[in-house]
Amino acid sequence: MDVNTKQSLLVSCLKKSLFIPLLVGTIILTGCGEESSYSNSSKNANNSNNTVVDNPANTTDDPSLYLADTPKIETADNFRDIAGNSMSTNYANVDGLKLRRGVIYRSNYLPLNETDLETFKTLEIKTVYDLRTNSEREKSPDILSPDTNIMMVNIAGSKESDLPKGIATAEDMINFFNSSMANMAAHDKGTQLRFGVVINSLIYTDGVQLYHCTAGKDRTGWVTAVIQLLVGMKYDDVLQDYLLTNAYTADRVNVTYQYMVSTQGEAAANIYRPVLDVREEFFKAQFDEVIKVYGSIDSYATRGLGLSDEDIEKLKEKMLVGYKSKSAS
Repeated sequence: MDVNTKQSLLVSCLKKSLFIPLLVGTIILTGCGEESSYSNSSKNANNSNNTVVDNPANTTDDPSLYLADTPKIETADNFRDIAGNSMSTNYANVDGLKLRRGVIYRSNYLPLNETDLETFKTLEIKTVYDLRTNSEREKSPDILSPDTNIMMVNIAGSKESDLPKGIATAEDMINFFNSSMANMAAHDKGTQLRFGVVINSLIYTDGVQLYHCTAGKDRTGWVTAVIQLLVGMKYDDVLQDYLLTNAYTADRVNVTYQYMVSTQGEAAANIYRPVLDVREEFFKAQFDEVIKVYGSIDSYATRGLGLSDEDIEKLKEKMLVGYKSKSAS
């Protein structure tokens, strides 16, 4: 097998397991508002079950505090609730307010089988945001029920790019990924705009919602982190939730790595192995660059993502049990 063929196979394998940052040309929302050609969609998503946007008078009566543990999805190993998967792991913000469970889920891509489709029906997931490129969707299509609303927002933009030349070690790959993730979060205006569109829609769309990319770790991980930080979760708690991807996807990542070893050799596979996971330094690279450029997460949301102060208030009302908005005080 020649070198070019090996490189092509390795990149193809890698793209199935992680987000390789893509070059962005014109600022667009690729596929946004269009129906998927391989998935069913509907225009009716008015179910507001498990989504409470008003402030409950008695927070202990909020049903989200007593939801059963988040079920596992057989075909999507990185599926989970952004507010925590159980009563015992229900996240809280710095003021001690619990995040409302059963409202927003995150995942890797969704080739659901019959069992998983029934689980989604039980969870009443009505709207799914697909954050992937068109080519990713074509290679790995979602399988969803006909009454699911699908919003396709190509976070990365319109033009794919190959890995740069000169990556010869695992350290080279880590450095490249750190730089790419920081640029995606803090400097790429088109990507920021599309992140903002997703978060804004999550705020104002009724019913239970979910967003995902391919592996559910990079694009999905950053959307999750921004939401959690905006509602006031501690940095360390957000980081630990981000790192849970490694526990949820360990088996799949090991299979991917072993395949790379068998087809490319251990030395080549080891170069790519670090970016099959999430790492604290990846998250830190994004967060630190955002703070360096914008000063705070709230400023990033308003100046970078295009959200308003009112949007952030509505997000807190939606996601925090017992939150009293500034406008109501």
